[in-house]
Amino acid sequence: MEKDEVWTSEEYGTSHQGRGATLLEDGSGLKPVYFDSNSGGFGWEVRHWSVYDGGTHPQRPQAHALQAQCSCGWQGEPRIVDWTTAGDLPFREHGWETAGECQDSRLCRGRHPGLPAS
Repeated sequence: MEKDEVWTSEEYGTSHQGRGATLLEDGSGLKPVYFDSNSGGFGWEVRHWSVYDGGTHPQRPQAHALQAQCSCGWQGEPRIVDWTTAGDLPFREHGWETAGECQDSRLCRGRHPGLPAS
């Protein structure tokens, strides 16, 4: 299980790291999900988009949309997750198409919020 997914480009390096964020229907972001190891007193906090499938162990919300976000504050357009066509597929499998749309617009390409476009 991936803890998170971060995208970078050679041009901007770590000053513009992108990730696929998950959103609820009201547009708010989701907190990391804690997965207990079941053998000892430790676990993992996971923010990877694929864990927000409405599962029950541990209890976690179902993503309404995925959105590309950059560490500089830029946010892409939310991409609605189509749960109706998923059938029995887990989110980590049917969500790749939506995640791919976020990756296509994944980085702000150096644009900073609040600054005029050049």
